[in-house]
Amino acid sequence: MNLDTTKIQNELQELGYTDIKQDGANRYPVITAHRQTGVYDIEVRIECTPKPNTVIKGKNGCSMKYVIEDDQAIERTIKALKALNDGKAFYQIWPLLSH
Repeated sequence: MNLDTTKIQNELQELGYTDIKQDGANRYPVITAHRQTGVYDIEVRIECTPKPNTVIKGKNGCSMKYVIEDDQAIERTIKALKALNDGKAFYQIWPLLSH
């Protein structure tokens, strides 16, 4: 799988995330990043795999699982990150990932 994850990393940077890393040690890319706001921290871990176990997880323990398997999925991930950045809860951004 040759996904270009540059878009996701650039978007994370634009949204104010720091410590953006991509681990390419295993077969599929895993992107991690952190964002500190005045009130809360957001840590994201985006696993790009062909199975339904991709996760965006908040420090409060909420997580979502979905597949990043193509460019459309990358676009959905970016929409979800923007919504999360705007203060939306996980259950509110889940529909953004599904279509």
